[in-house]
Amino acid sequence: MFELIHKNNNKNIVLFIHGFTSNNDTWVNSNGVPFPNMLLEHEVIKKNFDFAYLSYDTELLNFYRVKAGLSFIGRTVFGGNAVAKKSLDILQLSDYISTTISLNCSDYESIVIVAHSMGGLVSKGYILKDLERNKYTKVKLLLSLAVPHNGSNWAAVGKNLFKKNKQVIDLEPLSKTLTELTNKWLWQEEGLPETVYLIAQHDEVVEETSSTGHEKTRQSQFYCRDNHFSITKPENENTNSFLTVKKYLLEVSEKSETSVEVKKFNDIGQYDKEIFVIKLILADVHKTVIGSSKETFYNAEYITKYLLSQKINMSHLEALYTKIKHLYTIHFGELLSGKIKDSTELVTVLHGQILKQDRNFLKSSLTMIDALQKTGMLHQLANNLDSEIMWAKETQIEKVNELRGERAHD
Repeated sequence: MFELIHKNNNKNIVLFIHGFTSNNDTWVNSNGVPFPNMLLEHEVIKKNFDFAYLSYDTELLNFYRVKAGLSFIGRTVFGGNAVAKKSLDILQLSDYISTTISLNCSDYESIVIVAHSMGGLVSKGYILKDLERNKYTKVKLLLSLAVPHNGSNWAAVGKNLFKKNKQVIDLEPLSKTLTELTNKWLWQEEGLPETVYLIAQHDEVVEETSSTGHEKTRQSQFYCRDNHFSITKPENENTNSFLTVKKYLLEVSEKSETSVEVKKFNDIGQYDKEIFVIKLILADVHKTVIGSSKETFYNAEYITKYLLSQKINMSHLEALYTKIKHLYTIHFGELLSGKIKDSTELVTVLHGQILKQDRNFLKSSLTMIDALQKTGMLHQLANNLDSEIMWAKETQIEKVNELRGERAHD
């Protein structure tokens, strides 16, 4: 279940995901104050993040058969719609989490997950499936609080007591599910979020060696003077668990504020020798429209560099470039047919169409790319001598090279 705690129409959201046999009370301290509320006392965090709980079905005893019988009687005799819940394994829970995030977080650009215990394993399963399906995940940070990445010895004992509980089986050291998650995490070439491991030094459920997952690079580890349960419910702002989560949310916030917002372009002639500009000049496009095209190109270049810095697979942009080129082809045909009267109108119409189709035909999984940057992608496509994108009916490559050569000597 998805439960919003704080909504301010931010582009980032923090999801709190509880662990085995727990619920959202996981995050509430002895004074009745939830962990998220403590974080929201800080204006920078409150300003830059929405907060939500994400819960799932988990219980120790499996009363499925009894519940199923009662549910059947209820539906038959009383017309009820009760659902009998059975034990789901970690990967099945990650499917539920994936669907819930997809339905509730589509408008967010980035996601931070704060996960406790088994919730961290469910989150890892979701992230890996997201990368497998989409080659990209919105999750930028995973804060792992006392998560049994290598299993729990408690589960090994519990397996004998609760033989049919799939979650207990999955939590056993060296279980098939944990081995699969670990291997896939290590094999994943790119796209994984930054992961921070918070280790409860007085944890009697998850051993210290299991609280840190396997990584290709050095892990970020923070040790807390907590047990397995107190780590999620800091009593004050001086505890290591609170300070660590706060520190990383502020870092994400800082990156977010300086990352992909539209940038002001100061035209000092730095693009005058670029192929896309020369094509516009040769087509006699009005200088105001050329200036606008330069600004969109500048922002498209900026977002491209940003995506590269975030190690996002650039193949995600291929479909977007293809769709933008398709729009160009349609409207260039209108220029040829006379429906569009000149090159200035062609560029203007295309800019308008990209703005209109931003959240429809040109909708992308990379939600941080806005309409202005997509418009600049059109001019990125044009910025190549081999590109078919021209703005006049008869623009010759020789003329582009000729004018480019003249400008090179200016």
